[in-house]
Amino acid sequence: MHAIMKMLSKVISIISGLVNILMILVVWQTRRKKTRTILMANWSILTCLAAIVGIFEYENTPRFVYGPGTCHFMEFLKNLILNMVPLNVYVIVYEMSWQLGPRNGILLAKKILSQCYAIATIGAFGTIFMTEYEEGEDDVDECVKVPLWNSVKATVSFETVRALAFHVVIPVLIATVLNESRVKMKFLRTLQDQHAGPTLVDGKLRRVRWFFGYSTIFALIWISFGIFLAWHRVHVRVTPDYTFSERTSILINLSICTFYVYVSMGPMIVLWSGDVNMWERLTNLFARSGTAPPPQNGQPIQVVM
Repeated sequence: MHAIMKMLSKVISIISGLVNILMILVVWQTRRKKTRTILMANWSILTCLAAIVGIFEYENTPRFVYGPGTCHFMEFLKNLILNMVPLNVYVIVYEMSWQLGPRNGILLAKKILSQCYAIATIGAFGTIFMTEYEEGEDDVDECVKVPLWNSVKATVSFETVRALAFHVVIPVLIATVLNESRVKMKFLRTLQDQHAGPTLVDGKLRRVRWFFGYSTIFALIWISFGIFLAWHRVHVRVTPDYTFSERTSILINLSICTFYVYVSMGPMIVLWSGDVNMWERLTNLFARSGTAPPPQNGQPIQVVM
């Protein structure tokens, strides 16, 4: 069963990586990049990094990935990605609730992303001191989880603060922005109902509603996931000899895989829902490589070689 879980995890990592690479290419070939699309492209980049780390996690090549020079860095990278996920969702929610129209995408996105990466780096910095490289027998080396500064109190304090900051405070901020946006969405919906036919705002409202619903579910799951993760980290570092039963381990891995698929496909859900220009962008992307997807609604697609 463990081999099946390893194979499932690798397949999910590969598929999510390929899908998000496609989205990055679509955003890259967009001429006028909005702040929202740049933030979602960054989300996809983080997902691709997580997919690469996940593939290496289940490969039998620990010496290639984990060594005296990379052991601390890999642990730091995993926590940096983990901290960036709720921050990225929060800034996208805030940007979409600020106004539906485009703004100065590149300059604003640089400022937002630099602040997010700074906060995530601070939150992940302590994990550098919570991992040690250990040479085992039969050429089996591994990174061992250890308490922070060999202190159980310091480990509990660090994980508690990190869990509160990235798994409670940020989801609460997301919920606050979503609640404040309800009034604006109701007002725009009344304007939408006054028109008999479709308007330019319809697609944008649909995309915002999709992502607001997605973010609500994300905030609820992320809080419970963060509490369990913090408890599990402290437990592993304090009692490294403890192991879960096979059934519990399978359920935990399946839950993590399901939640990973939900998070990794988030950018595609947001980008595709209600975007009338997305099919045209995808067509242009395939046309440049000499191939194109099948026609939609019976309309022929011209391929530019």
